[in-house]
Amino acid sequence: MSRLKRLLSVVQEAKERLESGQVLDSQLICEIEAIGTKESFLLFQTIQKVRSDGGALGPTLNRWIQLLNQCIENQLLGKAQARSAELQILSCGAIPFVVFCVFAEITPDFYFQFFEVLGGILGAEVMIVLAWVWTRKFSQKAALGGLSQSQSSDPILCLTAIETLVSFIKTGLPSDLAWCRSLALLSEVGPQTDLNWPSSSMPDLSSTHESSARQSLIGSKTRRFSGSSLEVLMKSLGHQISTAIHQNLASGLPVLDRIDAFSEGFLIQWRSEIERSLKALPHQLLLPLYCLVLPAVMGFLGVCFYLFGGIQDAGI
Repeated sequence: MSRLKRLLSVVQEAKERLESGQVLDSQLICEIEAIGTKESFLLFQTIQKVRSDGGALGPTLNRWIQLLNQCIENQLLGKAQARSAELQILSCGAIPFVVFCVFAEITPDFYFQFFEVLGGILGAEVMIVLAWVWTRKFSQKAALGGLSQSQSSDPILCLTAIETLVSFIKTGLPSDLAWCRSLALLSEVGPQTDLNWPSSSMPDLSSTHESSARQSLIGSKTRRFSGSSLEVLMKSLGHQISTAIHQNLASGLPVLDRIDAFSEGFLIQWRSEIERSLKALPHQLLLPLYCLVLPAVMGFLGVCFYLFGGIQDAGI
């Protein structure tokens, strides 16, 4: 999240310099790459390509700023509600201390049972911490729309790869070659999840391989995908775009408007998946609540009543 915000800040600075009539120096461009994220690498390569082809950087930067803002907003939506759920479970850790204070107020001799009470408190706190760890696992997955932690950056990576594709097409590159080069760059940023995007394993784009690359793109068929709802959306996104590019090559249908529509639709669906996962989160939290928190509190209450009864019997 912090690196994404830093990338947004640098892109906004670049846009402000352009609008004020200043020339973008290489230091600022290299600062984008130095952020060290997959998204910053794609943006750096996009800027290099647009500049080398004499394209306009302003529209490209504007699109990236809009995209980064929407991605950060989606991430903040999930994290805010997930942290709230975690704090609710963690706040249960105060219950044993409150119970101890109540019994100590009723019977001052309760303080003489310090070690027994301390053992009960530690046992209850350990179970509540385990419940918090369990809750954190649920909340993090809900905040990511059902994705695992290793897949947390995949939706943003998909969208930034599409922005790279759009920028390449606007520089005059044929849509199929722009798609293949975008996926070639995507493969350079490191291991990916199995998105099953057509031509994702793109060979060298020299003339000897260009025809096979196009054939692989055109020959892609609609497939059934497995995984969570958001994983299916990411996998199908690439096939929708490849189909639009195929239709552009075959019949001349406009491709940029369709790619924009796919990208905007995915952003909306991504947010919907996060909201749906967060709505289901309270029901999932009942599991650690009833399995760990409730037994911990009831067990400590039992210890307190046992000690209280012993004190009362000794007083008699």
